[in-house]
Amino acid sequence: MYIGAHLSISKGFRAIVEEAKSIDANTFAFFLRNPRGGAAKTIDARDVAEAVKWYRAAADQGYAPGQCCLGFCYESGRGAEQNWAEAVKWYRAAADQNYPRAQC
Repeated sequence: MYIGAHLSISKGFRAIVEEAKSIDANTFAFFLRNPRGGAAKTIDARDVAEAVKWYRAAADQGYAPGQCCLGFCYESGRGAEQNWAEAVKWYRAAADQNYPRAQC
């Protein structure tokens, strides 16, 4: 079971990770736009690089959500050079653990 929350990106990605850890969440989601219609914070390339670092650490430990997110980074070219073989490798690793988001 995954325990998580929706968190604000306003203080940057690292702040989200720290907040999730402080509430013992093992997953989280954040919005790229303000659901109330206001302007959302522009995603900083340093935040994306930090996210990829954490996704890779989680993926290397066999954590399916991290593997899936890392697969997306390789698929989309966000935070990592686009590489279809790497994307498939990480999606497959997550899917092999029955992680639903990777089984599409």
